[in-house]
Amino acid sequence: MDTCPDCQVSLVDSPPAKAPDDFELVCLFDGSTVFCDMLSEALRQHRIASIYRGQEPLLGVMGDMVRPPYGSLWIGNLDLRERREEIEDALSLVGASLPADR
Repeated sequence: MDTCPDCQVSLVDSPPAKAPDDFELVCLFDGSTVFCDMLSEALRQHRIASIYRGQEPLLGVMGDMVRPPYGSLWIGNLDLRERREEIEDALSLVGASLPADR
């Protein structure tokens, strides 16, 4: 049987691999929000997801009205391990590099 009898979707030989249990976010870059935006876009072009977190003492009070001038960009540790060359290429656009311990 190659298709599901109910929905006619093609079947696969085996189920997809489970996501690893050791997923966590790691801070890739701390700095200007402008540089975070540039780095995020460069990573996006390599199809690497990132999360921006603003660093501002009044962030809880101000909410989303104003973006803080500084922030950090976070990526998944699996991307860091598996896509190191592309990440280093993106970091070079903002004059940064991976720390030696990563």
